[in-house]
Amino acid sequence: MLDKRDALIIAGREAFSRDGFAAARIGDIAAAAQVGKGTVYEYFPSKEALLLACCLHQCASDREAIRTALGNDPELAATIPRDDHVDGQPAPTLRDPRQALHTILVTALAHLFSESGDNCRLFLELFALARRNPSLRAEMQPAILQMLEQWEGLLHTLISAGIAAGQFRAHPDVVGLCRQFSATVDGLMLQRTWRDDDGVTALAERTAHTFISCLEV
Repeated sequence: MLDKRDALIIAGREAFSRDGFAAARIGDIAAAAQVGKGTVYEYFPSKEALLLACCLHQCASDREAIRTALGNDPELAATIPRDDHVDGQPAPTLRDPRQALHTILVTALAHLFSESGDNCRLFLELFALARRNPSLRAEMQPAILQMLEQWEGLLHTLISAGIAAGQFRAHPDVVGLCRQFSATVDGLMLQRTWRDDDGVTALAERTAHTFISCLEV
């Protein structure tokens, strides 16, 4: 059985994705979670804080789904970021960094592209709020940057392992490269709204191949 906080997040995520931030009503979210309206504010100080929690919960759900999809290879599943590893993942010992990067990218991207509709709606609502309200942006920024840095840190670890193994070329700015790839994935997720000519698996395979081709010796 869900606790009240998780029930509110799930109800909020559905409401914000369906109706948008402005139209979603706290009373309706509380009713969907089967709690009183006042209970919402026991867990979240504002409607904006609930939206942020919904976005972060979606990211955690994505990570768990990707980890589960990689479950046949515990070595790879263990590389997927967890909330309790906020300062980066322990460096894994990988037999084949290039293959590990390919498998993780295809698995992760296929999941993210398949969920892009709801994910993009949530984060676009959050983005719009942050752009309009600098103080709100400052409050949200640490949590969002932590989420980005978890995935970029994993990419950095895998690329560095590939460089050490002689599979990838040395790069003068691996941190910047990881940020650029992260931004590219965000853009591809947004474009899924308009470009649906590729299945998610084909798009994931092509994206992973293009990225890894730029790294190889």
